[in-house]
Amino acid sequence: MQTLPNMIVVAPCDYIETKKATIALSQINKPCYLRLQRSNLKTITTNDTPFEIGKANVLYQQDNTDVTIISYGNPIYQALEAAVDLETEKIFCTVINNHTIKPLDRETLLHYAKQSKAFVVIEDHQKIGGLGSVVAQLLAETYPIPIEFIAINDLFGETGNTEELYKKHHLDKQTIKNAIRKVLKRKSG
Repeated sequence: MQTLPNMIVVAPCDYIETKKATIALSQINKPCYLRLQRSNLKTITTNDTPFEIGKANVLYQQDNTDVTIISYGNPIYQALEAAVDLETEKIFCTVINNHTIKPLDRETLLHYAKQSKAFVVIEDHQKIGGLGSVVAQLLAETYPIPIEFIAINDLFGETGNTEELYKKHHLDKQTIKNAIRKVLKRKSG
């Protein structure tokens, strides 16, 4: 959808953000696509969490961030869990909820690219043409850094239990932690 001219693409991470996105999109006089999850999402945001089309939200941040994790929708919860787990290994992460894929929040992403100098992009979407593609293009044009991508690898969608599908397609917490370790080796090497 993001390749269509003038299309706004939003993928909320929970019920509360879905409600905010629906209201915000109803007030825009442009074509919009709201990508919804079919599974029960864990509540991550609150009524006080800011929501603005085209403005990413930092959900988790530590001083001296080693890597920035960028995601949207259901994978955000896995990203947050991975970030907390990695603290025990002294790996410090920032987690960004990039709920608006188009228009991309270039300012926030470039700020964290310069701060952490390594990204992991997670999406339950095709690797080609999704969030990872637009983030990679942004960084290639402005501030190249190591990036790891966790996404569906050129397959048709399947029906099944979300947790089982995430594990099968390597969208689970362990895969995220491995990708973070891998990008950090690339960053230091």
